[in-house]
Amino acid sequence: MAQIKYQAMKFLKETYGDPDKDAYKFVELAKEAAKDGGYFKHSTNSSQELFRMIYLSKTIQIYSNYFLDLVIVDATFWRNHFNFSLINVIGINNLGQNIMLAFGLLSNETNEAHEWVFLTVEKCMG
Repeated sequence: MAQIKYQAMKFLKETYGDPDKDAYKFVELAKEAAKDGGYFKHSTNSSQELFRMIYLSKTIQIYSNYFLDLVIVDATFWRNHFNFSLINVIGINNLGQNIMLAFGLLSNETNEAHEWVFLTVEKCMG
């Protein structure tokens, strides 16, 4: 079983690159995008590894002023390149269409981590 896991991880790294380097690039891109009026927050653990992050664009923040009647939260489980769970915060507009309000990446799916997402979104959206 260990050999299969090793081969799978080797294939993923060769195909998609190094997750640590990609995470660093992702943080830098999100910080840069947030300069246009968006919002980006992240934290690292004691080893300075990415622990959790959340991003809201300027457009997302504007939508949140109008479409917070219904909010859906969906969390994946260890399904991305960074081995983090992806948290999508989705609203429904007046036409019944889904609109992205926020998204975050969490290294673990604890109550404290989800609470951090909700409090951060609430703080950002006012």
